[in-house]
Amino acid sequence: MTEAPLNLRVGVLLAVPLLATVVGVIFLPRPVNVQESRKSVDRSALREVVRTAKPTPRDPFELILGDDIKIIGASLPAEPVSPGDTIVISTFIEVLHELDRNWKMFCHIDLRGGRHRVHGDHYPLSGQYPTSAWQKGEFVEDRFEKTVDRGAPAGTYDVFVGFYIGDERMPFTSGDNKHHSGDNRVRLGSITIQ
Repeated sequence: MTEAPLNLRVGVLLAVPLLATVVGVIFLPRPVNVQESRKSVDRSALREVVRTAKPTPRDPFELILGDDIKIIGASLPAEPVSPGDTIVISTFIEVLHELDRNWKMFCHIDLRGGRHRVHGDHYPLSGQYPTSAWQKGEFVEDRFEKTVDRGAPAGTYDVFVGFYIGDERMPFTSGDNKHHSGDNRVRLGSITIQ
């Protein structure tokens, strides 16, 4: 085996840190300019889902996550759904404190006693209203639509939501324990797939 020439080895040693720096500058998350984020949102276009008056969800409860938001209830399909149907899951959120990060929501629709999960990760309000723009005292209704997998087995499914960034989940702080799954997920209720 022949050894690479010295100038090639030195070039590689210099290129690797330079490449790592360039990749980091391009792809690593940057702090959000919260004031700019709040100014850039057209709230008039969101008046159906962002309010100052407390809404009345079909299934009310209270759970506080991260001391910043309170999930005050949900509205799920009341009637059974079939594979291929589109369902709407509404999560009602009260903003207790302004957030300085853009959290993503996850939605897990888990077959009770089974091993089937329908995933639904998304930014709240389809990305139209990032959490860094939320203001204290607002009530946000996240309406998430999901098509039920064609291969989803029939049964009762529990619907869980939560907020995350990377591997970090917004922690459960307090509230109605029957709606907390123990792993920083909020149980909104259940749906039936027939």
